[in-house]
Amino acid sequence: MGLWQLAGLLIEKLPIERLFVHERESKTELEIFADSIAASRALCDNRTEAPAGPEPKEPVLDPVEVKRRSPEFIKMPKGKPTTEETVAEVKEDLLKEMARFQNDLVRGGRIAGKPCDCLKKHSVSILATVEELLTMDSNPAYDELIKWLAKHDAEFTPVEADKHEPEYYHAMLPEFRRIRKKLFGSNANE
Repeated sequence: MGLWQLAGLLIEKLPIERLFVHERESKTELEIFADSIAASRALCDNRTEAPAGPEPKEPVLDPVEVKRRSPEFIKMPKGKPTTEETVAEVKEDLLKEMARFQNDLVRGGRIAGKPCDCLKKHSVSILATVEELLTMDSNPAYDELIKWLAKHDAEFTPVEADKHEPEYYHAMLPEFRRIRKKLFGSNANE
């Protein structure tokens, strides 16, 4: 009998799997979590008893049920928002985005003195918000804003910002402010 045959016989007789697989003394966190999910599902399905297993360390609640029980949810008005409510909220988003854009014009399309994509990013966001408003609200100033953004669109990239001094963008401020004031009044984010 050769050495390899002897080694083969020893391997067959010895429980080698014990070298690679260790028995666990307790359940892992994953198994405890799985048991708590199963218990939660059982309660949600209105079963009379939950599957056997250790009690979870903390009670597991269905996230939907937690939300339903929260005071904020209970006080929420039921039904869909009106068009007027939607328009008011979207206009507020537009005003915020226009304020960010105006601040970037003041900085000359730069952050820390270096050209950035901030003007392009905010102009795209403004355009998307205006397009959303056009479906619910008719204001000629929306068209004026869209045309202004289209006219200057190529100038809002970092490459273009690098070609111009900050004063170039400062010169755009009066017209942009005029459009903003036409939309929101004269006190909106001076």
